[in-house]
Amino acid sequence: MAKHIFITKPGDRVRLDPVDEYNHPPEAVSNFNESAYYNIYDGKQKVGGWFRIGNRVNEGHAEVSICLYLPDGKVGFMYHRARITSNAEHSAGGARFEIIEPFKRQRVTYNGKVAVLANPNDMLN
Repeated sequence: MAKHIFITKPGDRVRLDPVDEYNHPPEAVSNFNESAYYNIYDGKQKVGGWFRIGNRVNEGHAEVSICLYLPDGKVGFMYHRARITSNAEHSAGGARFEIIEPFKRQRVTYNGKVAVLANPNDMLN
């Protein structure tokens, strides 16, 4: 089992390469997780939200979460464990994240339903 320790000290420079934007080969650990997360906000439409896909390929599924904050105070929410067999991409349960140009352009799409909650506090319990 590979273990990676990365410790930075004051003055260290951390550099990311374009290849770091893409998914990695899964490690042999049972709980390997490759996650991506995006926040969005449109000030004109007063809509915001977040999207997450967490590939747990060694467990055979991805955790897909979507939360949309709507202008009328309602919240749209979706969570799904979608079946996957590969960690090659973040595409599961109707959600898809694409790297168009590393560090500059990404595409986030979702084709599916969300549960719209008139009272977002309903999610507390």
